[in-house]
Amino acid sequence: MTRFFADLPRYTKAPLLDHRRRLGETDPPLTFEAFVGLLREWVHEHNTKHVVKRTGVTPLEAWLADPTEIRPEPTPAELRAFMLESDHRPRKITSHGVEFAGRCYMPENGAGRIGVEVRVRWMPHHSHEIDLYPQSQRPGMVSGEDRGRLPPAQGQRPTR
Repeated sequence: MTRFFADLPRYTKAPLLDHRRRLGETDPPLTFEAFVGLLREWVHEHNTKHVVKRTGVTPLEAWLADPTEIRPEPTPAELRAFMLESDHRPRKITSHGVEFAGRCYMPENGAGRIGVEVRVRWMPHHSHEIDLYPQSQRPGMVSGEDRGRLPPAQGQRPTR
């Protein structure tokens, strides 16, 4: 990033010519299309002509020589799981459900899971719907039966 941006006109961290003026500050600003064109050229040149001293090959040659398989694209459910927030507090499923943010959430399949410790994860600014994860499991590595999206239980009050 710094090598590409440093060569652009009006780069704010360009060297000072004197105590008042920077190199390139009088150049006209770039249009978005011109910026994208310059970035495209720079990326192509960097990946195909720039030889990394440590490896002796270009980034494209290193990419093509790497036998590591590319992971499959994450599913929408996996992407959603990575965006959820958590306070990492263990909570127990009680006969009232799981208490979170002053509400009780009743799991659909929670009747046989009373006493089980879970972690609550939620989408920021959408605490009306939460996901439960087993205490020992990382988000994104969740099987369908272990995770349940839980609507708030109707008429339930916090059990404090």
